[in-house]
Amino acid sequence: MSAMLLTATDVFGPEKAQQTIRDNLEFDKDLAQHKLDDHWRHGRLRDVILARHLFYELNEMLYRQMHDRGRQLQDLGQSMNERRAFVLRMPSQRVVIELRTSSHRDAGHQWTTNDLHDIAAMSLALPYCDVTLADAATRSQALRTGLHRLFEVALPRTPDEAADLVPT
Repeated sequence: MSAMLLTATDVFGPEKAQQTIRDNLEFDKDLAQHKLDDHWRHGRLRDVILARHLFYELNEMLYRQMHDRGRQLQDLGQSMNERRAFVLRMPSQRVVIELRTSSHRDAGHQWTTNDLHDIAAMSLALPYCDVTLADAATRSQALRTGLHRLFEVALPRTPDEAADLVPT
């Protein structure tokens, strides 16, 4: 048996992560520009975003984890409400869904890769930090969605305000 040498590219391929960001950006642009109208923006948009997130982002991992435990994806719940509740109980996933939904409600929002990076960063910061410093647009979105109340996180406007919140 020969030994196998693992390289950094075997463990982590940054090009795959970059391609995922580009693919997600194209999806969000297409959804915003061609598939959403006022009916969807003011209706069950969150369900659309959640279903897309569950299918494209969580499906493979959930399938693998549930299969390892002798369970099936149907075990997530019988109704849409049960499946929605399951996904929304995952703090980081909830942040992604709420921030994406908030952005898609704004018909004039122009999606950029920075939006996706901000959402990813906030999905880790909001549920697990006591203080989160974000740019003005991201901060406003977190406040508008109520995520700051849900996770009991302070969202200061400036670095000085953030510094004042850190115990000495």
